[in-house]
Amino acid sequence: MKNKFINHARNVWDRAVTLLPRVDQLWYKYIHTEEMLGNVAGARQIFERWMNWMPDQQGWLSYIKFELSHNEVDRARQIFERFVLCHPKVLAWIRYAKFKMKNGEIGRSRNVYERTVDELADNKEAEQLFVAFAEFEERCKKSESARLEESLGNNDRIREVYERAIANVPPAEAEEKRYWQRYIYLWVNYALYRSWTWEIWSGHGMFIGNNGLQRNCYARSKYAELERSLAETDRARAIFELAIAQPALDMPELLWKAYIEFEKSEGEYEGTRALYERLLDRTKHLKVWISYAKFEAFDSKEDDGGSNDVDQQKMQSIQRARRIFEKAINYYMSAPELKEERAMLLEEWLNMESSIGELGDASLVQAKLPKKLKRRRQIVSDDGLATGSEEFYDYLFPEEAQTTNLKILEAAYKWKKKKISADNCIYLYFICCIN
Repeated sequence: MKNKFINHARNVWDRAVTLLPRVDQLWYKYIHTEEMLGNVAGARQIFERWMNWMPDQQGWLSYIKFELSHNEVDRARQIFERFVLCHPKVLAWIRYAKFKMKNGEIGRSRNVYERTVDELADNKEAEQLFVAFAEFEERCKKSESARLEESLGNNDRIREVYERAIANVPPAEAEEKRYWQRYIYLWVNYALYRSWTWEIWSGHGMFIGNNGLQRNCYARSKYAELERSLAETDRARAIFELAIAQPALDMPELLWKAYIEFEKSEGEYEGTRALYERLLDRTKHLKVWISYAKFEAFDSKEDDGGSNDVDQQKMQSIQRARRIFEKAINYYMSAPELKEERAMLLEEWLNMESSIGELGDASLVQAKLPKKLKRRRQIVSDDGLATGSEEFYDYLFPEEAQTTNLKILEAAYKWKKKKISADNCIYLYFICCIN
């Protein structure tokens, strides 16, 4: 290039990218050479050759930037379409949606987000997607709502379209959450359009009365979440209450967890305790006991005695947690078939005591810990025949060990008594023989 041997330089770069197509720097240099010579069409051809090798995201973004620098927006859009097909990642789709938004294509940008939700809702990076989608809607809702209201003569038509759309309720047995996510997004958009949000959500009989939604915990949680975002705390609480009162729910654990988190976030610690107690009336699941105890130990901020001392308040919280653990242990002691759950509960209690420093007292738990024993048991087939044996772990708790020791002592005493009786018989027989 320095000596004006342009064609020779081109040949060198061409041979380099042919032999080493995975070395990105060679492609960049080749393209830069053509751009310096003002050969835009030639640079584009080189980019196309490079894209056939499906390079990393930066290579595609460089091609898009190249087209935009030459005001080729349509070409850049087409490249973006190929880019997200080559790299179907959440961040790639978000870049595409933002590109559309930057170029004033709000509807197309929304379409990109909706496509991404359909395809990547279960992706591990889905949280970034939903945050970006929410921010996009937040930026757009004012201008878009105003534009809709200014569409004179079209308001009835818009309402009709929304009503027809929300009439297509996903089936109650639909297992894929994304169908309900899309349905709820539709309701939110309708609410934004109408401005009197709560009238739509609570006044429209279809939403509350639909059997699928009555059972769908995810939908009800989102409904309560919407009310809370509108500062309608009492309405949100009422929605949760109505929901947990339903006789049949698809995922009750999700609903109860959402309700408990709601009360905690509102600082309603007594309300949270009452919820945990009501939940324990329905189920004695290990996770409920542990969650309740951790709430008392680490999340509750109340002071039972009005003390201003932080350590004393913390100790009160720990004492409440200990009472819950004790209550749970008493329950599991009455259910001998739940030995493993009891052992896991004690392990959680011990972890809590160890994690709170000077306020902790591990000795309270250590005296209750079981011994882990390896045992063998017969494997019995369905027809009642023994087909072998297997190893399993059993737990021997302190009160069981004490009972076992007493049984051993009793057996030893009986054996000794028998032995003495037998010895006496032998002695008498020997005496008789001598006489």
